[in-house]
Amino acid sequence: MSAGSMWSGKPRTMSRILVITFLLALAGCAHREQNIYLFSNFTGNGEDGLHLAWSMDGVQFQSLFENRSILKPEAGQDKLMRDPFVIRGGDGKFHMVWTVSWNERGIGYAWSDDLLHWTDISGSIRFPEGTRHGTVLKITEKELDFLLTGKRKNSD
Repeated sequence: MSAGSMWSGKPRTMSRILVITFLLALAGCAHREQNIYLFSNFTGNGEDGLHLAWSMDGVQFQSLFENRSILKPEAGQDKLMRDPFVIRGGDGKFHMVWTVSWNERGIGYAWSDDLLHWTDISGSIRFPEGTRHGTVLKITEKELDFLLTGKRKNSD
């Protein structure tokens, strides 16, 4: 079979294959959204609230909003926002906890859909007497039962 007869009658098919191959290659080279690092922080003693900074490389950060606070602390008697820790939860919302005071028990907690508008529910959180610092995490009933009894239940 000659080379000419092998391709005869199939120029459209070959053209389509070449176009599809080109488009797939182009899509592989297409601009992908670059990761940007966001740093939640406080200034001074934490009296003015949440500050954000961003970085393309995770090393050189630039303040957002001219280094102005985007959320004023209202929790606790001292009304401080120290060590703000922000994560994106499985629900797609941003969740933040922070230290509210040097002396009193308690923790600040707020959530946001967009990092600018926050719902602060700090006043409704209650911890055991004597609590100073800690971490809150979500666990399953099975994990709680193990912590309470020391016994693992068999899986059904």
